[in-house]
Amino acid sequence: MNTTTTTERAIAMVEAFRTMMRELGSCSPAVEKFADWAIVRIIACWSPKMAVETAMRNVLIGQAGVTV
Repeated sequence: MNTTTTTERAIAMVEAFRTMMRELGSCSPAVEKFADWAIVRIIACWSPKMAVETAMRNVLIGQAGVTV
């Protein structure tokens, strides 16, 4: 799979996450900010899988009030 395809799929995953959170009524400004941040990281880092996984983990930890 080429880099462009991987990047497009990763961005689509972030958008799907954002849509799912909106449908659940849980799309806070923090979630919107996370989605925007993740997409920028995907494009800037060319490492979409790691960027998305790290960003999602950070958002979930932040929402739970856990500090690492």
